Amino acid sequence: MEVKINLRAFLSLCWLFLLLIITLFVSAFMWPNVPPEEHLSDSEETTIPLGNSTSDFDPGQISEGKVLFRNNCATCHNKNMKDDMTGPALGGITERWEDFPSADLFQWIRNSQALVQEKHPRAMSLWKEWDKKPMTAFPNLTDEDLTALVAYIERK
Repeated sequence: MEVKINLRAFLSLCWLFLLLIITLFVSAFMWPNVPPEEHLSDSEETTIPLGNSTSDFDPGQISEGKVLFRNNCATCHNKNMKDDMTGPALGGITERWEDFPSADLFQWIRNSQALVQEKHPRAMSLWKEWDKKPMTAFPNLTDEDLTALVAYIERK
């Protein structure tokens, strides 16, 4: 049995498949559909340990945080933590968020736009300072991941 393949039809199907893959990638990674989380008030302070010095973290956390930074943050934030890049310098992040529960910082990293919509004071300040450019959402990062990330950021 002989099978004839119409080259033009085959190439058209390949092109459509490629467009489908690109569309799925963009919708999954570029514009994540993250439901807003509840904002925690000061009376609902959580006990997420952040610390303010590298002595508050173990070396394993800092090492894990370095990997998380490279995989999630290094595209927009300077690795020296002191200079702005596409996003702000991250050094001193715990000090800049110290007036709010640590859960607010974690919520900012997971979905900054939820805090902006809630008009969170720190979120609104960052939103305005950075010309209303949204930060990429990272809803998959756990509290442990974010604690390690903060450990790496604050190590310098």
